[in-house]
Amino acid sequence: MATCLSREADSSNSSSAPKLHLITYLCPDFPLELFQTYQHYLEEVLSCESFLMVESRWGAPPAGKTDPFTANEVDIGMSLDGLSRLNFVEASAE
Repeated sequence: MATCLSREADSSNSSSAPKLHLITYLCPDFPLELFQTYQHYLEEVLSCESFLMVESRWGAPPAGKTDPFTANEVDIGMSLDGLSRLNFVEASAE
């Protein structure tokens, strides 16, 4: 998967720059501001804009729903494992 550094701009709007797509899954132990801090940091170091999607219903892509990683809809996901550690998942380049 391409990142905001190599993803093509939205074809419906030729003036739009590529954007980094982030998602966080149900993480009740961490405030939303933490993920927004990561978002702003990545925008700064990668020199690009980003979107942060917040999924509050599930801790990971649920069975039977479209997986945003395999659907090429997100670049980086943030979720918790069973030990309450924050995990980052980057979509693999294809």
